[in-house]
Amino acid sequence: MPHGIEPLLTSLGLDDATGRALTAAAIGAGTMIAHVNDPYFWLVADAAETTPTQTLALYTLGTLVQACIVVAALMLVCAFTSASAVGR
Repeated sequence: MPHGIEPLLTSLGLDDATGRALTAAAIGAGTMIAHVNDPYFWLVADAAETTPTQTLALYTLGTLVQACIVVAALMLVCAFTSASAVGR
C-alpha cells in the first residue's frame, strides 16, 4: 500500500487483510475512469469510427456505469465480510 493511505486504514477499520484487499480493489476501480488524454480513448474512438464528441459521451457513460457497478460490488463484499466478522 502507498504510505499515504496506510495510516488511514486503521481509522477506517480496514487494517486487516480483507480491508487491504477491498482498498486495493477500490483503488483499481478508480483507475477505470479515463479521459481524452488516455490513449485507450482514442483507440475506442478510432475503432468505433465516431467523432471525439460522440466518443466522449459514450465512453464517459460506459466508464461511469462500470465504476458504479464496482462500487456496488465492493459495498456488498464489505457488508458481507463485516457481517461475518461480527458473527465470529
